[in-house]
Amino acid sequence: MDKWSKGNLLVLLFFVLILSSCAPAIRYSASSETRSAKSADYSIQAFEENDPLPENAVSLGEMTLGDTGFTAFGCDFNSLLNRAEEKARAVGGDAVKIVMKKRPDILSSCYRIKVKIIAFK
Repeated sequence: MDKWSKGNLLVLLFFVLILSSCAPAIRYSASSETRSAKSADYSIQAFEENDPLPENAVSLGEMTLGDTGFTAFGCDFNSLLNRAEEKARAVGGDAVKIVMKKRPDILSSCYRIKVKIIAFK
């Protein structure tokens, strides 16, 4: 590689690292039950912290979404909830139940949420 190509590669690598560190941190822990994925247009219900779940609800897993320390975009509440709903569709869920919601504060400019992915029997 000549000097110009190496420079371009370094600049590209730098931007990839910066952009990937700007996205919110997402962790998913699945339970033992698995289901078929839902279509992209399948409507996922969202239950707030104090909303009771129907008796036929079963948990498919738990997801934590929040700040990496360098998150610059995509960490407002609606963006995080949309990501949780996307994951719910991918694992065959019907709903998400918010179990923890922290607003942005002096330590983080991002919302931090924990949700359970729910399926109905």
